[in-house]
Amino acid sequence: MEGDRAAGSITVFSDTQLSTGTESDLPDEIEWRGTRYMVSHVQDWGDYGVGWRKAVCVAQDMRGRS
Repeated sequence: MEGDRAAGSITVFSDTQLSTGTESDLPDEIEWRGTRYMVSHVQDWGDYGVGWRKAVCVAQDMRGRS
């Protein structure tokens, strides 16, 4: 489920609709290997088939760090 990984982030390919959040809703969360990640970017990834998406997710404890 996880693709390329950078420090504090994962890339997920999924056929489940994922959201980066709205003004009234928080972003979707993904838990992988005991760490919770928030969806920060989603793009269509139809090369895998209709409905597939690529999502970049940031570890919750990494949010706000520069």
